[in-house]
Amino acid sequence: MTETITVAVDDEVLFKLHAGRRPLVYPDTLVRISYETGIDVLHVGTIWAIGELDGTPALELDDGTVVAIADIDPDSTALNPTQGIALHPGDS
Repeated sequence: MTETITVAVDDEVLFKLHAGRRPLVYPDTLVRISYETGIDVLHVGTIWAIGELDGTPALELDDGTVVAIADIDPDSTALNPTQGIALHPGDS
């Protein structure tokens, strides 16, 4: 069972993606190259938007990083406690 973490726009968050997963949109070349060379990336920022990208539930950080919500590793996630949406909707 996957842990459910609740997030909202304007939350400060940090997380890693599940092994083998990559952002849908990279904030810069350094992050893209880090993923391509196998360096672990810890994403840190403020949640700018929560929605869908090409039908995939996603969130965007204030640095422009866009990730699929299902790709976020909840075991590596830390954030301010607030009311928001579940990172893994449907899991309980």
